[in-house]
Amino acid sequence: MEISTSTNICAFTPGRERNGFDFCIAQCAQGGYKGLDINFCESMNPHSRMRNDDWQDYVKDIAEMGRRWGVVFRQSHLPYYDIFAENDEEKVKTMEELIRRSIIASAELGVEWTVTHPGTVYSAGPDVSVSKEKNLEYYSRHVATARENGGLIEITDDMNSLKDADVIYGDIWASMGEEDLIPKRAELLSPYRVTEETLKATGNPNVLYMHCLPSFHDFETKLAKEWHDKGVDIREVTDEVFRSRHSVVFDEAENRMHSIKAVLVATIGR
Repeated sequence: MEISTSTNICAFTPGRERNGFDFCIAQCAQGGYKGLDINFCESMNPHSRMRNDDWQDYVKDIAEMGRRWGVVFRQSHLPYYDIFAENDEEKVKTMEELIRRSIIASAELGVEWTVTHPGTVYSAGPDVSVSKEKNLEYYSRHVATARENGGLIEITDDMNSLKDADVIYGDIWASMGEEDLIPKRAELLSPYRVTEETLKATGNPNVLYMHCLPSFHDFETKLAKEWHDKGVDIREVTDEVFRSRHSVVFDEAENRMHSIKAVLVATIGR
């Protein structure tokens, strides 16, 4: 079995400054990881070489780092911003170029698939078709870039896409600091709550449910209860799924603990 993690696991210093890929790849490799998610959010660092004219040389250097440390780049994350918000023109220009470069870099590094962050048209309320249409329009330029470099971008909300899935991965609908977005997010994302029907749609009796935790799966927590009393259900997964034999959320959490210990040993244990 290949042990994998993201370069983002050691991307920040205690002072929240960013470490470069050379440091992150080395530390992950020394921690025993063989497969890496190379997180191009590194390019959001003002000092990243992905912003320079020699960015393609940087990508070649990253590939060489991978070979030197014996790691394979299985996955990547693209840089992101709120694409449907009112953004400064210069910011949009910069972010769009970084996203374009990251798509090309992912292809050159042999990444099997990449993660991006679609936008949400909050003014449309629960009508997710508006967001889907806007995302299809927005991503058309990036689809072209991906195809030119041997990749593909797929946007779907089709439940048939769950067929034969081995894993369903969930996450909370609003992170810390986004509490004001909870009612709107719940309205938009309730159709995607993971239920027993979601698992059945895979047709896989051994499908697994994963979650990075914490999770809202019942109304026992203070926050979930407060919102439930206001008529808002913030559960991203039902308790039946969370506590079922399909759920490996606590195994996942334990694995993360061991992964973190390995990184600590590799970085400060010598």
